[in-house]
Amino acid sequence: MIVGFVRGQRLRLLTPPVAAGTFDALPARFVFETGEWAGLSKYAHFMKGEDRIDVPIPENGEIAPDAGHINLSAGEWTVWVHGDAIENGVTAARMTTAASTLVVRETGAEDPLPLPPTYGEQVLALAASVKEETEELLSCYREFFTALAAKAEGSAGVIFNRRDLSPLPVWAGSEEDFASLTPSDGWICLVGLFGEGGEEA
Repeated sequence: MIVGFVRGQRLRLLTPPVAAGTFDALPARFVFETGEWAGLSKYAHFMKGEDRIDVPIPENGEIAPDAGHINLSAGEWTVWVHGDAIENGVTAARMTTAASTLVVRETGAEDPLPLPPTYGEQVLALAASVKEETEELLSCYREFFTALAAKAEGSAGVIFNRRDLSPLPVWAGSEEDFASLTPSDGWICLVGLFGEGGEEA
């Protein structure tokens, strides 16, 4: 947690070590010890080079991780606070602090840690997985019932490859009729797979 104490225009940071790579998990708390800050709309600012993060400070001074998004890279960050007195939508007065330095240390990871998937990404991944499993199950049913239909009619039918849904011709008639097919290459003969009454042979 980033902790800052504001007395007049002085900002003191009393902060435990902060490591780079933290994502939406770093809270902050600012304590205003003198009365000139009362009633002002207050903001905390973090700047390093061209990177800058501006965070509104709630009335209780506590900034939640998912509200502040204080995601800091390694290095020295300049931190300051300001407060505005707003009248009729116009800034009537402004209070600022002198800047303080916040040192963010390198993380122990050799490579940057991957960000966890968002809730929406998790839902999409689950939906894609369910869709794939459903298509595979439907393909299995299609094969089974097509084969049964071919057997019942004593004629040719089609089963489908589960991987690419390509059709595979099948024959469920007599072996004699199957032998007379021209050409018979690529056909699958179901004769002998089932016994009488649809039971497996």
